[in-house]
Amino acid sequence: MFKSISCKLSGVALVILSLQITFLIFAMQLMFNKANLLTVSLYIAGTTIAAAGTFAVFLFVLFTRRLNVMNSALEDFRRSNFSEPIFMEFSDFRGDEISRLSFSIEQIQKKISAQIQQSQHMDLQRREIFANISHDLRTPLTSMRGYLETLLLKTGTIPVKQQRDYLEVALKQTVYLSKLINDLFELSKLESNAATAKLEIFPLSELVQDVIQKFQLIADEKGVLITTNHAQSTFATYGDISLIERVLSNLIENALRHCAAKAIISIMLSQTNNRVHAQITDTGCGIAPDKLHLIFNRRFQVNGSSNDNNQTGAGLGLAITKRIVELHGGKIHVTSTLNLGTSFSVDFPAG
Repeated sequence: MFKSISCKLSGVALVILSLQITFLIFAMQLMFNKANLLTVSLYIAGTTIAAAGTFAVFLFVLFTRRLNVMNSALEDFRRSNFSEPIFMEFSDFRGDEISRLSFSIEQIQKKISAQIQQSQHMDLQRREIFANISHDLRTPLTSMRGYLETLLLKTGTIPVKQQRDYLEVALKQTVYLSKLINDLFELSKLESNAATAKLEIFPLSELVQDVIQKFQLIADEKGVLITTNHAQSTFATYGDISLIERVLSNLIENALRHCAAKAIISIMLSQTNNRVHAQITDTGCGIAPDKLHLIFNRRFQVNGSSNDNNQTGAGLGLAITKRIVELHGGKIHVTSTLNLGTSFSVDFPAG
């Protein structure tokens, strides 16, 4: 009942007023005797002073003690460099004004502390990724420079076929560099929450077929078979068609990169309640158990995880894939056995 300070003050004032009225009634009975007039006056003055003093002490205790605790808590929070929130025992969002104020202060401390920790973590990640990216950028740039300088220095002395080979290598490094930069921009945009999904309902099976067609020529050249159950599936998905296409493309491209001739890549669709699942499985080289938990890490991806020296991937595809899946409220899961193959499972909202 007496949760607010005004109610508490009103209650105390009512009690004091009731006591004073009771005393005045008693004093009026004594005032009929003139001999008691001075005594009654002293009693009235004394009770008034006592009532005022009691009320002042109550106000002092009510406000000062908890305000001092709040001030000490904020000082401790400041001395901890805003990293350790301080909790107050009287904090209660259902209490009086001071209790609710202390509860709000606790929540603000938690928010500030979490944001500072997140900022420090992001700053550490940014320094790490810049260090790794500088190494990854240096490699293709050095290669391109070497071949182009050779062409300039030996103009007219290098056979035409060898010149073409040098230019093809330089072009390949340019493509790799361009993809790496584009992936970095895309991943940065996704991780900064600047990307927004344009949600719509579309048949996932048709999108899978389109993505397969995009990689069919590469698969045929490598002798890899791509299979799917899309003919039997009509699952509708609610999401951003361009982003989900990027997910499927990244996973299929990753599978092709790690598959040898006569390998099989299967894409299976299914639905459970309000989620549509896509499973991309390959019979490629697999992933070592000690590296499996690192494959979505930007640092690991930039350093590369494939032994294929002819790859043109920038190495950030799985990190981008994971962020897009999370943007749709889904999860991505991977299982792998070394030298037997890898399976990625992702889910999206059903249409």
